[in-house]
Formats: sequence, structure tokens, C-alpha cells
Amino acid sequence: MTPQPSTLLREPRHALVEAPTPVQRLRRFEEKLGRPGVYIKRDDLMEIALGGNKLRSLEYWLGAALREKADTF
Repeated sequence: MTPQPSTLLREPRHALVEAPTPVQRLRRFEEKLGRPGVYIKRDDLMEIALGGNKLRSLEYWLGAALREKADTF
């Protein structure tokens, strides 16, 4: 089960990325598929060279570790 956004907002988080990554419309790909509304989230434009979902998950793992005053991660 995926947590609701309101639940995630209550969890500790240590931000690693300052700005959201852009969403880009893929018009030529839409034409090839014959379907409108194809978009991609440009996580390759992050300032840190890690995968987007892995980095976002790590923010919550770090937040939990800091909350528990962990000395090793």
C-alpha cells in the first residue's frame, strides 16, 4: 500500500535536492504512438547524479536516521 501524501508530510525528511525536476512533453513520441499526453519527468537534470526515486527515498531514510540520532547510516 502506498502512503498518502499527507502521511509522508509528517515523516522526517532530510532534503538532498533543492528544486523539483521538470516534466517535459514528448510531442514527437506522441505522434509516433498516435496518443496525446505523453510526458516524462526529467530526473536526469538533477544536480546529484543518482536516480530520482532512489534519491527521494533516501531523503526519508536519512530523516528517520537523524530523528533516531543514529551515528551510522
